[in-house]
Amino acid sequence: MASKLSNIPTSKGLEDDLYNAIFGDSDWEEQVKKLETLVSVSVPNFFNAGKNEAETTLQMGIDLDLLNPKIRTVLDKYTASEVTQIDETTRSTIKRIIDQAVENGKGVPETAREINDQFTMFGKVRSKLIAHNEIAQVYSQAEMMSYRESGVVKGKKWWTANDDKVSQGCYDNQQQGVIPLGKSFQSGHDAPPRHPRCRCVVIPEVA
Repeated sequence: MASKLSNIPTSKGLEDDLYNAIFGDSDWEEQVKKLETLVSVSVPNFFNAGKNEAETTLQMGIDLDLLNPKIRTVLDKYTASEVTQIDETTRSTIKRIIDQAVENGKGVPETAREINDQFTMFGKVRSKLIAHNEIAQVYSQAEMMSYRESGVVKGKKWWTANDDKVSQGCYDNQQQGVIPLGKSFQSGHDAPPRHPRCRCVVIPEVA
């Protein structure tokens, strides 16, 4: 990446030169695909973990088959939804750096170094956050599917860590109290996580 950026021409069109130099090939797309594959192969383990948690909570066995096409469709939606956002979010961040460089009259070498530093750091951190959130989504959806399949869970409530790190959105969900199992919380989520590194859980209400 560094050698590639160091060869950016210093001609006019700084923004296009930088942007095309970074996204002109499929290197980043390949990294996104690798992450998506890694998350996908982890789905069975975390799905079963979520199902087991629900069974322990309800103290009953629940028949859920991961090979069921309907279940697979739901899980595939969650394992693909945020991994693809890595590309979009990274592009947005780098576009902001480029816009600022153009506005402040920075040269290509200085801007290239800043982008390279941000790209390396941002890519690693963002990838970890995405992977963590995708896994949490699978775990949570396994719980929700189990609660629906049980036939005894009629409601649910959002529960936070109840400390000063809790976001306002998560706290607002908790303030709703018990809502019907099939209804979404006011944030639009049917269960945690509401955001990366969300520590909230959903508690089932048995009829």
